[in-house]
Amino acid sequence: MGNREWGRRTGCISFFPHSLLPTPQSPITMIIGRIIGNVVATRKDPRLEGKKLLLVRPITLTGEDESSYLVAIDTVGAGFREKVLVVSGSSARMADGLKDRPVDAAIVGIIDTVEVTD
Repeated sequence: MGNREWGRRTGCISFFPHSLLPTPQSPITMIIGRIIGNVVATRKDPRLEGKKLLLVRPITLTGEDESSYLVAIDTVGAGFREKVLVVSGSSARMADGLKDRPVDAAIVGIIDTVEVTD
């Protein structure tokens, strides 16, 4: 299973497989994932009011599910089981409408196809 880490600044738990954790050699900026559910938080930071939280499962390039998941703010109107493009860290706070908000992951695209050429 992945790495379970308690977020010091946000007070939330993140679940990332070791393969998705950034390293100095390979910083992670985008994740391909699939929407697997919604997250409802009746009490949250006021800057998140009106924002849709979705549960995303990272997937491999062949479309197989990874064993981890993450919560991301939806900026594109993604729906259940859709493949999405997720940015994390400071890139998430640059997504449309998320400047100065406490966000660590944002859905910034709905994927139509993925083509890998070796």
